[in-house]
Amino acid sequence: MKGLKELIGLRYGNRGRGPDEFDCYGLFIKASKELFNHEVPDYLDYYKSDDPTSVTQSIDGHKQTWTHIEFGSELPGDVIILTIKAMPVHVGIVLGNKKMLHTLPGKNACIDIYTTISWRKRIQGFYRWEQ
Repeated sequence: MKGLKELIGLRYGNRGRGPDEFDCYGLFIKASKELFNHEVPDYLDYYKSDDPTSVTQSIDGHKQTWTHIEFGSELPGDVIILTIKAMPVHVGIVLGNKKMLHTLPGKNACIDIYTTISWRKRIQGFYRWEQ
């Protein structure tokens, strides 16, 4: 996938939107634009990433503006919402073949397979921006 190599290894940064550091949603925004030419909204003003409750409220409050996609029907470019400590506070971008690009505190941008045991049980849902 053209441009993917340049995204792998980008540093994680709390509330990061680049150019040097990205949080998980900041990476999703950048990858959406660079890999799929999609413009997606930024919700940085709606949450404090040091507060999981505000992240959960932001995700829950905005996901109704996105189209929910059933597991197995996800496409490259869709967002995958994942839970951490039972709260939907993490996202990645679907690359295809059950792979996602994502970043976490302490882990630079990387590709993981979301159907592995460590991620599959955390999948909250897939969503597509169609506006």
